[in-house]
Amino acid sequence: MIHVTRASALIYALAKAGPEGAWLLPANVCPAVPLALMQAKCPFVFVDIDPKSLCMDVTQAVQTIGQSSAVAGLIYVRTYGYAPQAESDLPALRAALPTGAVLVDDQCLSTPNIELEKLDPHGADAVIFSTGYGKVLDLGGGGYGVFYHDLPYELPPPLSEEEAQEAEAALNARIMVAKATGSMLFPDPQSEILPNWIRGKLITFWPDHHQQIVDALPARLAHRDEINRIYAEGLSDLEGLTPLVPSDPVWRFNLRASRRDEFLAHIFKNGLFASAHYYPASDLFGGPPCPVARTLHGNILNLFNDQHFSVEQAKRIVSLARDFYSPA
Repeated sequence: MIHVTRASALIYALAKAGPEGAWLLPANVCPAVPLALMQAKCPFVFVDIDPKSLCMDVTQAVQTIGQSSAVAGLIYVRTYGYAPQAESDLPALRAALPTGAVLVDDQCLSTPNIELEKLDPHGADAVIFSTGYGKVLDLGGGGYGVFYHDLPYELPPPLSEEEAQEAEAALNARIMVAKATGSMLFPDPQSEILPNWIRGKLITFWPDHHQQIVDALPARLAHRDEINRIYAEGLSDLEGLTPLVPSDPVWRFNLRASRRDEFLAHIFKNGLFASAHYYPASDLFGGPPCPVARTLHGNILNLFNDQHFSVEQAKRIVSLARDFYSPA
């Protein structure tokens, strides 16, 4: 079990010590993942997502693997913490990958699992979790991974907290501009030399962090459940808003929304906030067209349900939605 200051360091560590070749990523991955691979100087290829599971399209991934001269690894991301087909997807991907390629199950948007001895990797070489900013359990930082088969890894070079914050802020500003203009983040991402931005210091007090999770998680999940009920009960009969998946959402309350951008602007105008994550990384980093990921981003609405969002704010969101989407 590897415990570091942020989960991106685990991606860097596996790629840096991994075999030569490209890494396969889902088109809707958080930009931090390809940026971590860029710092590790590892190439990557994007694969579109499956319209049902919303995770990497396994059929396309298998075809890409077969057409590639060298595949170093594949990162299977549980979209919004949800992966209904993971137990079948992961073994299928494992079987398709060449010997030595690294298969990562990225559960950073899932509820952090601390019963690590009971964890079934379903063929993955590494399973990673996060308690960083914006995650299901936000403890202000921290990522941890379970590495199997004596998997080699090499952590990022030392970086001060101030240097890391400055570098990440510059990258985030660049991402915002690229999204706003519909342009690529870099002219040639595969040859760009990216400055160090990941603070990946190894943390040795896992028992303390484990206890933090044990202490904090029940109340955080109870809060999310309460807010999710407010959304589910208040929004269920509105045309134009459809729950993304039939399961109970944890990371955010995810919906497909017509006139999404108009409603988002209406939310912000009224002093509240929501999100439209994730802009296709395949567009940001110059990958091939990935229409399923692009369509999902075009209408996804993620309503907040964490400790920074109150019951009263959730009720106001419902009220705004009922005014906005009800027939005139």
